Amino acid sequence: FYWAKKTDLVPALYLSLAGTDFIVSFTAILHFVAMLLLLPGAGGSESRGMLGFLAFLYCLTTVIIRMAAFVNVVLIVVRTINITQPFYRVRKRALFSSLVVMVLIILPLTLYDAVAIWSAEDFLEVLSVMA
Repeated sequence: FYWAKKTDLVPALYLSLAGTDFIVSFTAILHFVAMLLLLPGAGGSESRGMLGFLAFLYCLTTVIIRMAAFVNVVLIVVRTINITQPFYRVRKRALFSSLVVMVLIILPLTLYDAVAIWSAEDFLEVLSVMA
């Protein structure tokens, strides 16, 4: 339904929200794989590649969850405007540019945390960065 009307504002927001929710569910599978690899005796918890995987997983999860929350807030604001002022048209360009600006704000902060995870000496230090 939303794909057929993807040029309209509200269906486009619902479509982007569904996309972020799908990616969040995919990261849950990746978290399961990471926890299996971190079990004692799995042999992957001490390698540099595992720290890289955790840094990537942290970045992906953090950006997607924050963007899903932001898209929910934008959707709430747009629906409220549509209810209170039914003839007011929300500009799609301004709305989607705010989504891009939000990604540009979230990404450097998340990458800073990922560098801290990558440069960690041991796994306990990684957990202190992620907390």
